[in-house]
Amino acid sequence: MLEHFDLHLLARATGSRADEWRADGVSWELHEGPETNKPAAWLILRKGNADGQLTLWTSGEVELDWGSSPADTHCEHREVLDPDDLDRCVDLLAARVRECVSCCLLYTSPSPRDGLLS
Repeated sequence: MLEHFDLHLLARATGSRADEWRADGVSWELHEGPETNKPAAWLILRKGNADGQLTLWTSGEVELDWGSSPADTHCEHREVLDPDDLDRCVDLLAARVRECVSCCLLYTSPSPRDGLLS
């Protein structure tokens, strides 16, 4: 594991995807935490009712959290060794958020059992 992973690489990874996300209706926020004994930065992605967060610590640890409701949340822990690993984690989070939106849309479409189709 790295001694100190550059948290600014998360901003670079976000910036390189901004046009794609904007075109796909994905919004994002990028944050840097205060200086502590374990500094972190985090990226929040939103599309529809799905949210995702990637938290990156200077240790190279990454936590991915995503879901569409408190009852439907998922978490995955990874370690990144270089900027390419971080890029893969950012892409994975974006894919998970998009999947949550797609899955939720299945449940919001009208069905015969709702009495909306006849």
